[in-house]
Amino acid sequence: MLTCYRPVSDTAVASTPEFWTDTFARTQPLGARRRRYYANGPEMKLIRRFIPAGGRVLDAGSGEGSWVAFLREQGFAAVGLDYSQPMVDEARRRYPIGEFVQGDIRATGLAPDSCDGIVSWGVIEHDPDGMLPALCEVSRIVKPGGRIVVTVPADHARQRAQVAAEQRSYGDARLGLFQYCFTPGELRDEVEKSGFNPLEAGELAIVSPEMLLPGFYVRFGKSRYVVKALQLLSLLSRPNAENTMMNYCVAEKAQSV
Repeated sequence: MLTCYRPVSDTAVASTPEFWTDTFARTQPLGARRRRYYANGPEMKLIRRFIPAGGRVLDAGSGEGSWVAFLREQGFAAVGLDYSQPMVDEARRRYPIGEFVQGDIRATGLAPDSCDGIVSWGVIEHDPDGMLPALCEVSRIVKPGGRIVVTVPADHARQRAQVAAEQRSYGDARLGLFQYCFTPGELRDEVEKSGFNPLEAGELAIVSPEMLLPGFYVRFGKSRYVVKALQLLSLLSRPNAENTMMNYCVAEKAQSV
């Protein structure tokens, strides 16, 4: 497991509702290009394989809400949960088709066994106490036999090189915890500890521009020309265990006896 830090001002952690509200507020609403990516990307392939069509699916950590809107368009009864009230308000404004609620993934307030499936894209790794509080709550609200699909940042040599370069660039800044990174095996073990039966774990098949040349990216990544060049290179590269940024795990809640 790799621990990542970022500069903070008056908090102990770098991952805060305010940080994510500001981050997601700069994203564009769901358009044709992103719809094509969602439809053909590895996340949707996992959803189609493991979560029944038309089921009630919670996006735990829904941000600006685009995944909820897309899943609704695909016939799922999708619901978004986010701990940032401004982000929930923005999601409701952008996507009236969706259903969005404010809440903490570690204590959602949702009814037990109320979801057929749960997806969570890069959320559960930000808790200083680790993933178990969120995973145990997810286990409470998903139905017996229901599936979860979760992703977290990958722990591999290039990710470690990028994190080391980033943290050197912070100098003497005060740092707080931002996230943990896990290998597929570590992620599977954490999911299993929360009472789920892991079905599959591995690298999410998306080549990350940052992972192609991590030290170079940290140094020159503010240049749009560098970013464009690495994005093009990523499109020409095959995903592997060193150039992807996220790992995933699919798991099933045990059936009631």
